[in-house]
Amino acid sequence: MAGRREPHSTEDRQQKQYPPEKQKKKVSHFGQLKILIVVGVLIYSGVTFANLQSTFTGRMDRLAEKNREIAEYERERDYLLNERDYVQTDESIEQQARIQFGWLYENEVLYVEGQGGASAQPTESPSEPIAEESPTPEEQTPSVPAAE
Repeated sequence: MAGRREPHSTEDRQQKQYPPEKQKKKVSHFGQLKILIVVGVLIYSGVTFANLQSTFTGRMDRLAEKNREIAEYERERDYLLNERDYVQTDESIEQQARIQFGWLYENEVLYVEGQGGASAQPTESPSEPIAEESPTPEEQTPSVPAAE
């Protein structure tokens, strides 16, 4: 048996005893490490994504709230601008003179309500709507005495 060799080393004996199909495969630690790294990266990515989504949702809620506040302030600004424009009109000035100072046109009748009911009395009023200087509260006197 010239072509056949007898096993001399322990490796040759182990190979002879266990054919290559039946030998146990060694699981490399490098393969396990790669799997562990991939799983770790996936977990980290999931946690980071959830955190970012929560932050994004919170910021979108705050943005919506700020947009509502802006809309409210714009409505208030528009109201105040309209009010300012109205106050500068002759109609508004006349109305305030009538309310605050009791200003009347000539031959106009002032109606005063008292305890005994309403009474109407003609009054004398200046032909000019508003005096140059407004009287102080002590100087103001009602143009019609209240009914007693």
